[in-house]
Amino acid sequence: MDDKKCIICSNLLNEFYPDNNRGRYHIVCPACGAYQIYKDLWDDSVLSKFSSKDLKLFSGYLRNNFSPQNQMLITGEICVKIPKIILPYDEMSITDKINGVFKDIYGNTTKILGAIKLSSSDVYRFYLATIGDLQLILKHFRERGFITFSEENGVFTCFRTIKGWEEYEKLKEINISSNKVFIACAFGTSYQENLVKTIRVACKKRGFDAELVSDKRHNDDISHKIIGDIKESRFVIADFTDQNNGAYFEAGYAMGMGLEVIKLCRKDHLEEKKDSQFDKQKRLHFDTRQYSHIAWENDKWTDFEEDLVNQIKATIK
Repeated sequence: MDDKKCIICSNLLNEFYPDNNRGRYHIVCPACGAYQIYKDLWDDSVLSKFSSKDLKLFSGYLRNNFSPQNQMLITGEICVKIPKIILPYDEMSITDKINGVFKDIYGNTTKILGAIKLSSSDVYRFYLATIGDLQLILKHFRERGFITFSEENGVFTCFRTIKGWEEYEKLKEINISSNKVFIACAFGTSYQENLVKTIRVACKKRGFDAELVSDKRHNDDISHKIIGDIKESRFVIADFTDQNNGAYFEAGYAMGMGLEVIKLCRKDHLEEKKDSQFDKQKRLHFDTRQYSHIAWENDKWTDFEEDLVNQIKATIK
């Protein structure tokens, strides 16, 4: 590989190889993670029309919502929707970003006084602009006694503290008292009414009130309504049927806030179909993600309700 740079964040790539049979490139970037993109989009530098700021936000979206096992395929349709995908992250407050870094340090371990390494490749997944922003946040944590850290060759080794754990527990409790659940799903579909009704019934059985944001999405203020509702919620239930892009960025924003996200999808959109008439564009972007979704079927709403009740019971403490 001849020192190729990522078309999204401009970092030097770890891996880059073509899949000529399917007309796409497979890419591993230290900042964006693993993803795939159609060759014509890469070769024509389609993403160059976006600003550096927008691409940094999209980089964070990729890193936080996908993995080497569950890679996003960047298509022309995805490129068109990038402004909408990144909107929630563009409107994140400074406090939300700071809390995102803090939750990352403390939320992914059971070791009381262990360490975590952060570097320039982590900047965009926190929706920050520069390594200087990350360093400033880490210094703030250190001054408050939440961490200690050392720096060598641009890598920050962050050590957790007892005081930091106490602060993390307080931060987790912000939404503990909320009984509100945010529903992210496609509007105007044939199944929306039954899906939302079943979600509400399942949530009610566990003592939660599930709410659906207004479907009048032409309103310029709707994104603010969505962000506000997510912040007030105990957790989020997101349905990815029909590759609902709204669910992708709403779920991604919630996860960035440290909220639990229960993922749903219609069963036939999770399965590989031999029937060539099945619309492949409706399937999830990933091949092996069905393990993390609750599958539902039309006319089997009672079964789905039971599965969702059990998932809420197991997931939301």
